[in-house]
Amino acid sequence: MSKVKLAICGDSYMTTDQTGIHWIDHLPPDLHKKILAVGACSNVLIANQVRYAVALGYNHVVVSFTRNSRFEFDRDSAHSVTVTPDLTLNEHYTKRWKHSIMSDAYPVEKTFVDHYYGLVATDFLALQSYHVVLSTLHFLKTNNITFAYTLGGAELPDHMFKNMSIPNELEEYCANNISENLWDYPNPTLHGYHVYDRDWQNKFKQAVGKTLGIDFC
Repeated sequence: MSKVKLAICGDSYMTTDQTGIHWIDHLPPDLHKKILAVGACSNVLIANQVRYAVALGYNHVVVSFTRNSRFEFDRDSAHSVTVTPDLTLNEHYTKRWKHSIMSDAYPVEKTFVDHYYGLVATDFLALQSYHVVLSTLHFLKTNNITFAYTLGGAELPDHMFKNMSIPNELEEYCANNISENLWDYPNPTLHGYHVYDRDWQNKFKQAVGKTLGIDFC
């Protein structure tokens, strides 16, 4: 059996601030892992992270998606990403794009952001995220990657599939769906929207390990 090489993809919920609370901080020290997650990014960029993980030779991937409404503005369209073992996506993404929820998108793009969030149909945004998520999972399966995923902040209501008369193909990936979701933490008010609860983070870690078939103890 090949050695486990784990890539961690997503937004800020899948990054660590080195406080010792986050589940990533308590993975086995000898586990070969790489954090490709970048705070504030959209589902499109999370899908990119997964492609980079496979290009770098990672054979296990955990991915958490984010809110449907996130998008990016151009910062430097000439900037390119070179996929090397020491790839630091946060640095590349910061040079290439401005995330719509970050303060550096204001005040220049504030009017556009306000109108975008207020006018774009929520069903359209959900449908868009659905196809991004689905294509990402198909990509992982096609490349024989062991993976675990959670929708995170992505909301895909049942009525969307009924109204659009399309099948929910995510049902094919029930076995890959992590049973816990950091976005579902019931008491987020104390520390903003992140989960500063060691027990909750540990539950998520154990759920990830169970889905991947890895003992993280």
